[in-house]
Amino acid sequence: MPARSRTVYTLKVLNRDERPHRYDLHPEGIPGLDLSADGPIETEAGAIVETPARLMAEESRLESRKTPVTFILIATDDDRPSIREEARFLGPPP
Repeated sequence: MPARSRTVYTLKVLNRDERPHRYDLHPEGIPGLDLSADGPIETEAGAIVETPARLMAEESRLESRKTPVTFILIATDDDRPSIREEARFLGPPP
């Protein structure tokens, strides 16, 4: 089995709307990237929600010690545009 690295993030989602929203979280940027999160993200009106997200990737697919990844929040309750946020996946030293 190939060696895998894991990075844990705390995501903060701010709902500036006057009603609650629900989002699905999707990562991209590394082939075969696996996400472990606590299900859909639900936010009350005017609230900030903190949620953990854990990414795992095969070490052989990492470009460098700090490989760029993107978290994408997709609204499941309306047709709002998706939200994209850049981050770094921290792998083992070269």
